[in-house]
Amino acid sequence: MAKLFKKTGPTVLLDVDTQLDMLPTLAAERENTLLRWRRVMAWARKYRLPVVSLSLAGREDDNVLQQSLCVENTKGHDKVRYTILADHFHYNAEHCLDLPDDIMDKYRQVIFERREFDPFQCDRFERLVNNFPFDHYIVFGGAFEASIKLACLGLLARHKKVSLVYDAVSSIYNAEYDYVLKKIEAKGARLEKVATLTDQKPNNRKTSIFSRDKNIYIPSV
Repeated sequence: MAKLFKKTGPTVLLDVDTQLDMLPTLAAERENTLLRWRRVMAWARKYRLPVVSLSLAGREDDNVLQQSLCVENTKGHDKVRYTILADHFHYNAEHCLDLPDDIMDKYRQVIFERREFDPFQCDRFERLVNNFPFDHYIVFGGAFEASIKLACLGLLARHKKVSLVYDAVSSIYNAEYDYVLKKIEAKGARLEKVATLTDQKPNNRKTSIFSRDKNIYIPSV
């Protein structure tokens, strides 16, 4: 089995739109997706990986997918409970560059809300990608053909390493799934399954890449 962490730098888990409205409608698929999201988050907790989360914050008058999706102050907007760590900080959807340099020193998880599918329309997230020392992003979550596609392609364009946990994603355009998956892989992302990912132990060391927080473990190169 190829080692995921053999030639990677500081790693972060990127949790994309793990919200109730993004879950499949069929009960069996829904339960499968929830189980896989839970396994990925449990693995991140076990090895104390930092987590960056993206959430879609829709408005009632938005025309997203010709329906209301993840509308604020509705149940569908809520993140799945176990995708939220106790030690987290939450940013509402707003165009603002304000992001403290030590935010990931103070919190295990930072949650960025945004109005658009494209994560890089969120100024704070783009600042984190460009200025924080994460080299390797492990990606999973919802809105695969929109949010996850744009996240992966944007990260790769910014010369980041991307590992996509492709069986821990949910679709919104099922007919486009295969095409989007091939495109992401062709651009340089590594494809991982939940079982393969969670069977690996990151080469963690008790040394933070940040100066103040010695409790966050980051995989070694």
